[in-house]
Amino acid sequence: MGEDKPKKSRSGFDPLARSAVFDAVRSPVAAAITRPAGVDSVGRQALGKIVEQDRAMRRVGSLVDVAQSASLSTGIDVRGMTNAWARDVLGTDPFGLRQTVAPITDSLRLSIGRAAGTDRILQQLATPVRFDIAGLVPNPFEKLARPLSPTLPRLAEKLAELLFPANLQHFAEAEWDRLITMATDDGIGLMWAPDKRHLLALLDEPDRESRYAYLHAQREALFDEVAGGLDEIEQENLQDLAALGQRAIETARAGLWEAALSLATNVVYTAMETRALKWYHEEFQDVVDERNHKITGRGAGKTVAFVLDHVPMPPRAVGIFELRSHLVLRPLSQTFAQSDTVQGQHNRHAICHTASYASLREAYLIPALLNMHALLRGLNEKMADDVEEPA
Repeated sequence: MGEDKPKKSRSGFDPLARSAVFDAVRSPVAAAITRPAGVDSVGRQALGKIVEQDRAMRRVGSLVDVAQSASLSTGIDVRGMTNAWARDVLGTDPFGLRQTVAPITDSLRLSIGRAAGTDRILQQLATPVRFDIAGLVPNPFEKLARPLSPTLPRLAEKLAELLFPANLQHFAEAEWDRLITMATDDGIGLMWAPDKRHLLALLDEPDRESRYAYLHAQREALFDEVAGGLDEIEQENLQDLAALGQRAIETARAGLWEAALSLATNVVYTAMETRALKWYHEEFQDVVDERNHKITGRGAGKTVAFVLDHVPMPPRAVGIFELRSHLVLRPLSQTFAQSDTVQGQHNRHAICHTASYASLREAYLIPALLNMHALLRGLNEKMADDVEEPA
């Protein structure tokens, strides 16, 4: 526990997808993406523009490489320009390339922000979008950057899809709606685990009892998924809870499901009380209920109920940055509800305060482990994003 764990790759969203977006800009913009904000109506087009502009600028870079080779015969030194544009740090600018592509890079910054719904924040970090290829004439790179429009929506959807955890990618709209309903009503965590094949199988089951039976039948594979996911947790402040989560899985493998369920429940409760409440109180601090009361100051149960009752679930199209907190919290709707209102589901209060097989049921074990996993992984991502934000 005291030793530093080796640095792992970030796992909340596909690492290649995160790299494709974040490497295009400096850290203040990348950090701003993960902050909650309203979704801009041009987000989808902006994401497409990111892809196309990146491709265009890579082709420009190839020309720079050619120019470097040519410098041997011309005597013009262009070595300082090597791949500089790709990092938005052009360095020396002997050909005036910085001025030529400045509108593209400015647009790229704001496109990323708007794609994540954070254009209000990014207004403080970058000038308004002024990408207009016609305004760059004469421009030797015009033909490279011109094809930016017909496929923007389709490309935006593809890029936004890559930012979702792998198990939540490529669901049809009708399937997605059913998935959210199932997670909320049946208390089945779905962030990062279970695998997509399990989610599709769960959608085919007719009712909650059948879905719980399916999860129980697949428990060995799901133990592996959850254990592997807990290994991805990097934040030092979560290591204790992650280790206890692993012990819950080991206990379950040994057949001591009552002890495993009790431990997983306690980990979920502790994570919510010590870490997640702060997350949700900050995330939804501007929301008020019918009596003009805010979410701040509420305990776990009332916080979950407040979000479910007063914060509508955003559409899938807004992207994972806006959906993350909802997808972690919604399956916990019954876990933190008043125990006398919950029937046939995992409930924290009933397990912690009522020693009875009426509340301790083996069918609740996998849902509890999935929710424990999703909450800890969600907190891990949120805490990492907070560390990356500029002071």
